[in-house]
Amino acid sequence: PATGTSNAVSPALVPVFSIKTGSLKGANGVAIPAACPPSRADFIAKLSSNVAAGNVLGSPITFNTDAAVQDTATNKARATAMLVTLQNFTGKPGVGCPAASTPELLSQQKTGVVSATSDSV
Repeated sequence: PATGTSNAVSPALVPVFSIKTGSLKGANGVAIPAACPPSRADFIAKLSSNVAAGNVLGSPITFNTDAAVQDTATNKARATAMLVTLQNFTGKPGVGCPAASTPELLSQQKTGVVSATSDSV
């Protein structure tokens, strides 16, 4: 579930995706669906909905919505919540975009370091 002051996810907590929708190629040249990654606005809206629910299709997620909290464990948990949202984006289990469509989220999940967001680009 969301921890912090609000269930709304600030764009400052979501990295900008370097791979553009329709490119058909993700990280390391992996083929991705044409609809991936989703638009930033659509992704943040879906993520906010999932965070408010505390789960994605029944799988619990944790996402601290307090942008002042930037420790490694919190950022890894945020990345995991974002990847689960991405991979189930259509609302059907496993039907969405592969992690290869957002290398920024993969990196954040591994390192706990956030890539550039819209507020810092």
